Amino acid sequence: MNDKTERRLKVPSSLPVGFDEFCRQSSRLAALGMVSSYLMHDIRNKLAVISGHTQIIQLKGEKLTLEDLSRRLALIMDSIGKILDSFDNVGSFAQRAAGVKSDITPEKSLEFVLSSQRRRLEDAGIRITDNTSDSGRTFSVDPSLLDYVFLKMIETFLPQERYKGELLLSSTGMKNAWKLNMYLIDEEDGKGLYSGFLNRAGDFGLVAALLAVETMQGELVLRTGPEDYGFRLTIPWGE
Repeated sequence: MNDKTERRLKVPSSLPVGFDEFCRQSSRLAALGMVSSYLMHDIRNKLAVISGHTQIIQLKGEKLTLEDLSRRLALIMDSIGKILDSFDNVGSFAQRAAGVKSDITPEKSLEFVLSSQRRRLEDAGIRITDNTSDSGRTFSVDPSLLDYVFLKMIETFLPQERYKGELLLSSTGMKNAWKLNMYLIDEEDGKGLYSGFLNRAGDFGLVAALLAVETMQGELVLRTGPEDYGFRLTIPWGE
């Protein structure tokens, strides 16, 4: 533990005029693209369930027992409810694109983004341990920017080749701020999923994420160690 180092990531001081707003708009579009892609995939799967059970009911009709019919109707209604829940989680696309602030439950937003990336992480050999807990509070932020920050943090852990590691998530609702820890534990004897992230500090994606964090008056800290690396994100609740 003594070998770990921490570094607060900051927005470069020499950005071109107007670049900050360009990054924020691009971040919103990237987050909207991620949200849209995940929503469409999620809804398509649920519609397939609805369609399958509906066709069986139409084909078999009176041959179905009352119990079987009730079960299939319950599954159809459950899928419809989950589709509605997905839209509730995302909220208004128009508000997100315009950068309108909303009262956001941070854990709910994180859960949605993590769900959208879970398959990519697992396919890459990364096991997810989610120890986040509901703080029971909200803060007023631009939801698309918060989604983008979570997205860029998670994308950092995706290796170029299949890997073996554990992604640990934990959160704390403190009096003045919400804190998220997101660390990757190396399970391949130091082969190193952490491969020069600090050297990529000028990447557009990272700069855009840092600008989003700055907009929320938060901070993003990078922690590195011999067997793990990750982030600590802190965002104030505000008034």
